[in-house]
Amino acid sequence: MLSCSDSGKIVESCYLSNWYELNLKSQKFLIILMERAKRPLAMHLYKLVFLSLESLAVIVQWSYSLFALIRAKYN
Repeated sequence: MLSCSDSGKIVESCYLSNWYELNLKSQKFLIILMERAKRPLAMHLYKLVFLSLESLAVIVQWSYSLFALIRAKYN
C-alpha cells in the first residue's frame, strides 16, 4: 500500500531521474504521474466519511477476521 511518504518518494524519484533525456510524451507522462502522486489514495463515502486506502485495508482485515470467527463457530 502507498502511504503519504511513499507518494513523496515517487515524486522525488521522478524529479531526480534523467527526465530531460526522455522524449516529450514521456516527460508529459512524468508530470502527470508526479501531480497524481501528490494526492492521497482515498475515497469519500456518501460525502460524509473520508476513507484512506490504509483505513480501508484495516476494515477489510477486521471484517474477514470476524467472518472467519463466525464461520468457525457455526461449522
